[in-house]
Amino acid sequence: MLTTLYAARCGMWQGCDWHTCFGPLKVDLCKLRSQQTRLLSEATSGEESQVWAEATDWLLQIERDAQAAEAAAADAVRLAQKLDFSLAETRIAEAANLESKYRTSVVWEPLATLIAELHHSATSAQNGQT
Repeated sequence: MLTTLYAARCGMWQGCDWHTCFGPLKVDLCKLRSQQTRLLSEATSGEESQVWAEATDWLLQIERDAQAAEAAAADAVRLAQKLDFSLAETRIAEAANLESKYRTSVVWEPLATLIAELHHSATSAQNGQT
């Protein structure tokens, strides 16, 4: 169940996939990658080039955060499988927090909920509760 949900969520967030009005030119960076905006920065001049260069830096940070979030989620799954739920919850919270820097966490929140439910079930079972 954990690995299935994790696998389904992998790759869902890789960069900016929401609409923006970035910089003074109010460019929409939705679905653009840093490699693309770098090329636009090199192909233009003046203020437009500067906006694309700034967009490149911003998109790079988003892409790095998306990769870090996915790695944290993978760690959380491994830890939960080893029944280290406290650390698993910490790692999946890190993943959700990275995403929530930019938008409401939609990718990793379902996995966080599942890990919390599994932790609760395991704790209840240890305490002889149902």
